[in-house]
Amino acid sequence: MARERYLRGISEEELRPDPRPIEKPKTPKSWLENFWYHHKVGTLIGTFALVALTILIVSTVTRERPDYTAVMVTENGLFPDEVTYLEGILAQYGEDINGDGKVVVSINNLSLGGQVYANQQANAQALQMQLITGDTLLYLYESTYEQRLTAVGQDGAHCFLTELPFSDDGVSEDKISWNWSGNTHREQDVILARFPKDLHFGVRYAVPDDEESAEEYAQIMKLLEAFATEKPKVK
Repeated sequence: MARERYLRGISEEELRPDPRPIEKPKTPKSWLENFWYHHKVGTLIGTFALVALTILIVSTVTRERPDYTAVMVTENGLFPDEVTYLEGILAQYGEDINGDGKVVVSINNLSLGGQVYANQQANAQALQMQLITGDTLLYLYESTYEQRLTAVGQDGAHCFLTELPFSDDGVSEDKISWNWSGNTHREQDVILARFPKDLHFGVRYAVPDDEESAEEYAQIMKLLEAFATEKPKVK
């Protein structure tokens, strides 16, 4: 009661203390401390975003661009170092298409066997998508999957692979594929000997009305012919 009597006629606004004046930092150190105190969360988020963007840009710029891409269909997946070894062997028969000073071959190994059913399904779908879209034109595959790659339409023409323009003992009767079985590549190389004995090489037809795809098709045919006939282009 006494408090109310003494404060009678005084509003709540008048009772509030004057706001404390904001003191400007007097030194760079105090300015940094003040800035960090008020903006540390935003600063951390911004720094993280900048680092992530920098990593993305660097990885994109420095990423190795392959001159040739291929899909290898096997029952059991091969070890990454084995796939890399075959990529290096094939590169010896290719050309520096993108002009970066080196020949690079990239092989995507899709295993359709194994015990994990989900992986089989995912790889089978990936293979079907590659064949339909024409994103990849060079295919390596075991005999087990030959029917899938060499399917024939109602008109009697092959749905995906085209005839090879060269002759060799490993070329099939319909000229759709080349089998490296018996070729010195596999017979005389201890690492390549780990690969399936019957490994077929075939080339998908280029995407119609697509100049880049047509050029890629021509380059892949040259690579395969050089590899099959053992005429390396890169010394």
